[in-house]
Amino acid sequence: MDLNGAQPDLARATAELQETRAKLASVEPNILRAMVVATAGLRRESDFSTPSLTSQPVQALISGRKGGTLLLYGGDLVDYHLFCTGAGARTAINSFGQPNIFLRVGNTSYPLNNQGRQMIIGPVGQPMQASILNPNGITGCQMKMLVESADRTREAAQLEPLIKMITDAKSLPLIPK
Repeated sequence: MDLNGAQPDLARATAELQETRAKLASVEPNILRAMVVATAGLRRESDFSTPSLTSQPVQALISGRKGGTLLLYGGDLVDYHLFCTGAGARTAINSFGQPNIFLRVGNTSYPLNNQGRQMIIGPVGQPMQASILNPNGITGCQMKMLVESADRTREAAQLEPLIKMITDAKSLPLIPK
């Protein structure tokens, strides 16, 4: 192994890392925190889920952003559309009569029709698992769900890793070249 050839590469990588760290250290974490406070109350898309109904009576919803369980917060708005296949065509018409499908968030169940908008009731800032209740085992349907949130705690939680990285970069002395 040629160590002399690796030395310029190591010096270049060190310089690039120092430059990146200096850029991170130049960002003021308080500006990011102020942005969270200033934009509180503005609704924005925060997550989505597109489940296909199975015959299972309870089906956990999966977050389209994170891949894990879909978590909702008090005050979130969920826009949803239910599409079912029947007689060779897809339709958005709920032919079930009374709602037989429910969105369960925390300890509250919301009846779902073919489409709608539902505000989630519950504590602000505390995540609650979301699932579909399908007591009649309806299949052949897919849902499109879009979650909008104005929850400041969710936005702050998304920025916290970045703020920590910036704070850490500011606290360490720069390595001289």
